[in-house]
Amino acid sequence: MTQQGPNQSDGRSPDDDETIVSEPFDGDDSTHKTGEHAGPSVDPQRVLEADRVGDYRIVDVIGVGGMGIVYRAEDVMLKRTVALKVMKPEVASNETFRKRFLREAESAARIDHENIVTIYQVGQHKVGQHKVGRHQGVPYIAMRYLSGESLRERLKREGRIEPRLVANIGRQVATGLAAAHGIGLIHRDIKPDNLWLEAETGRVKILDFGLARSQETDMRLTKSGVVLGTPKYMSPEQATAKTVDHRSDLFSLGSVLYHLLSGTEPFGGSDSAATLIKVTQADFAPIQKVCPNLNPKLARLVNALLAKHPDKRPQSAREVALNLAEIEKQLEAEHEANARRQSLTETADLASPDPSPVPTSAIPTGVGRPSPLSLVLLGLGIVLIGLLLVAFLF
Repeated sequence: MTQQGPNQSDGRSPDDDETIVSEPFDGDDSTHKTGEHAGPSVDPQRVLEADRVGDYRIVDVIGVGGMGIVYRAEDVMLKRTVALKVMKPEVASNETFRKRFLREAESAARIDHENIVTIYQVGQHKVGQHKVGRHQGVPYIAMRYLSGESLRERLKREGRIEPRLVANIGRQVATGLAAAHGIGLIHRDIKPDNLWLEAETGRVKILDFGLARSQETDMRLTKSGVVLGTPKYMSPEQATAKTVDHRSDLFSLGSVLYHLLSGTEPFGGSDSAATLIKVTQADFAPIQKVCPNLNPKLARLVNALLAKHPDKRPQSAREVALNLAEIEKQLEAEHEANARRQSLTETADLASPDPSPVPTSAIPTGVGRPSPLSLVLLGLGIVLIGLLLVAFLF
């Protein structure tokens, strides 16, 4: 559900960080190619057979995924730009896909929080002769249009992110997760692609609740052996289709923080199967080994979030948010102190006089202060004259 500007791209290859399921889903619906990268095959009018969906006028394509297309659209009634996620007509006939798509809207709409994307409206759009089930309409979700970029894009551009900003990002994500967990909702797919950094405010938004489940629903899925999520960021219990609770999201958050700080995932593999084996069985390199100068408190928290057993992790998103707020405050104070020291050093350098000597050639011959030798000879001469004068008089 990534929402991007018209000329942005997520820069990933098709196999990177794919959301996998054991249900017959056809791919990661948060994977988008945008702008010129969307390709000529994506034609809004051809797909929808119209340039308008409900009260929304299609402007252009933002991104394309396995289940749907995200458009930039105008709300013709309220005169505002929205991100319009429309399910592909050929996919909407599958009731399983339809339920997952609509669950995303239902899940996100249940949470009113500044760190979770805002849902404006859910509706159904009639599309020609497409047979899309008993509803005879293609589902769509109108959401707030977000300027900025995903953390995936930031990582692609910068490689890694400074700890002070990572603590800020992590605190916001944990705060949003605390709101979701507070109503019994587990996101299940926290990863850089689903975390959006707004350009003007720096606010982080959690996107894509397509895999979100209540704990009660998750217990039913566990019995059927369903695995949902993105291998590089999912928890060991999620990877093995065991019972998942809110602490699974905390493991995923730890994986994201590790990636932001170090520039690499803690459990990267050559493919999904290899990655899942590492997630469930292998130890990761402690973050302080990869980032030796990292703040010790931040290092301990990241390592704790990545504990294999849920009981050994922090036990709530609120606890994580409070810890990150304290770490963020400490890092901010250190940053300001360093900035003040740097400023004082630069000021002192500007205030100090130029020690450069005046070239000898600039002083006229015979003009200037006498040399020490001249002063000595002059003194001896005066003494000698005095002695001669005394001898003459006496």
